[in-house]
Amino acid sequence: MSGRLTRLAVLLAVMTVWLCAAPYAHAGPCVRIELSPSAVNGVVGAQHNFVARGFDASGNDASINNPRWSTSGGGTLDPLSDICSYTATQAGDFTITCTQQGTTIRGTANIHTDPVSPVLTNIVVTPTSVNLLVGQSQLFTATGKDQYGGDFTISSPVWSTSGGGTLLTSGNICAYRATATGDFTITCRQQGLTLPQGTATIHTADASAAPIVRIIITPSLARLRPGQTQTFQAFGLTRGLRGTLVPLTGVQWRASGGTLTPTGGTCDFSSTRRGMYTITAALGRLRGSALVFVLWR
Repeated sequence: MSGRLTRLAVLLAVMTVWLCAAPYAHAGPCVRIELSPSAVNGVVGAQHNFVARGFDASGNDASINNPRWSTSGGGTLDPLSDICSYTATQAGDFTITCTQQGTTIRGTANIHTDPVSPVLTNIVVTPTSVNLLVGQSQLFTATGKDQYGGDFTISSPVWSTSGGGTLLTSGNICAYRATATGDFTITCRQQGLTLPQGTATIHTADASAAPIVRIIITPSLARLRPGQTQTFQAFGLTRGLRGTLVPLTGVQWRASGGTLTPTGGTCDFSSTRRGMYTITAALGRLRGSALVFVLWR
């Protein structure tokens, strides 16, 4: 039984050699090479397979002696004798060539590669990180990016947060109002898609726990005509929260002249006389001031 299998294997091997050699049995040397297909179109990332076929002077199939594959660019090659795979990595017009080793006999095919159409691949939320006090609000903006780094419109942005505040959305803009202390995130994605998504971090603190290091009055400079009124407001600059301004209450207001009407953290000032006046807000040992010029014109 084993003898029969051995003879059968030998017979098959002989037939295979004969069949492969038959097309070239009466062919002359290869003088021309053609590639199939002769031209292809695709996009970046596409793979194309090319076959090199040799011909003799009479147009008969001829064996290509040691085929050598090359390309003008735009992709990578994976050759295997007279077959070669080309994977496009760059948009443009390129060629792939098969050359018989040691000769100038070659065949060439054209490759046209288009870029992949832009798609949403990334979402950037700005600012990327903020520190807030409870009661404060922050606007966030989401910008979509395609695979080439260009701006891409986010269709129906969906905003969400891990907590600590409320959201008021309008397209790619979202207002976050802090309602609790802690560390949270705000996220934007496109409706119907889980990815990509953009995220920013939010740290919130209790206003009463943030030490005030300075009092700032707004506006810091005002120009009035006699009889006109200007409203000033006092803010506390906090430490450790990137200079967050906190509206103050219980402020003591003073002026170097004119008339003051204080209301907690705000104060109305007016004067019927020309001159320069100083407005002062005090809270404990902290002081803040603003200047007022009362002019006829």
